[in-house]
Amino acid sequence: MIIFERAIPILILALNAMQHYTHAIVLCQFMSEINYAVACKLIQDNFLHLKSEYFDFIWEIPLLELLICKGSIIIDFFFFTGFIY
Repeated sequence: MIIFERAIPILILALNAMQHYTHAIVLCQFMSEINYAVACKLIQDNFLHLKSEYFDFIWEIPLLELLICKGSIIIDFFFFTGFIY
């Protein structure tokens, strides 16, 4: 388990470099101390690039709340500016 614990940050960096942000967010949850700082930064900076089919694998409540908040902000922006996506 120790080897896996040391490999997770390296995998998160690699996934971030390959622009697989949703995979990196899911992987943040597997650390013994959940890396909320990295996961939240990935959500905030790359929300429009996240793959919604992987949202089922995000189970941490703070991350889910952030996803809902960011989603509602994006929907409100498109609604009030007249853009339809």
